[in-house]
This record gives sequence, structure tokens and C-alpha cells, in this order.
Amino acid sequence: KRLNEAGGISYYFPSISIVHKVNGTTNQIKDKRLFYSTRSRLVYCKKHFNFFNFLLIAFFSLLIEPFARVFQLLIKGRLGEIKNVARGYGMMYSYFIRL
Repeated sequence: KRLNEAGGISYYFPSISIVHKVNGTTNQIKDKRLFYSTRSRLVYCKKHFNFFNFLLIAFFSLLIEPFARVFQLLIKGRLGEIKNVARGYGMMYSYFIRL
């Protein structure tokens, strides 16, 4: 709709198929994926939930969830991924401090 309103043209090629690999790039940068998904969750909650529910979700997302993720990685023996969690939440905390 926006393309047509801007004067653009849309083409359809039925013989072409595209395969989407989920998290293809972000599997290589797990700390950034964690940052963006957590930030998106909080932005969505701030926009659509009341203030109390937003604070509740922010509390669990920023203070409880990091420890739960590390604990889960410890149990699974995936110690190398703990640094990704630390970096991801480090980016998250510095993002919120700047707001």
C-alpha cells in the first residue's frame, strides 16, 4: 500500500523462491541478539502496557532474567556462552543508563 502511494511498482515472480534462515546472522553474535530482543520486549511493553506492568516486566527482564540465563547455562554445561549473556546485558544496562 505505501509503495503504491509513493508511486512505486511491485513485481511478482512466481518461479522464484526464497528461503529464510531464522537467526542466520544473529547466531554468530548472540550478545547483540540478546540485547535487541530484550530491548524490543521492553519498548513494546512500555508502549502497550500500563506503567505498573511495564515496571514489573522491566524488573524481571533486567534483574532476574540474567541470573536465570546464567544458571541455565551452568546446568547445561555451556560455560562459554555465559560471556555472551554478560555482554548482552551489559549493552542493555548501558542503553538504559543513557535514556
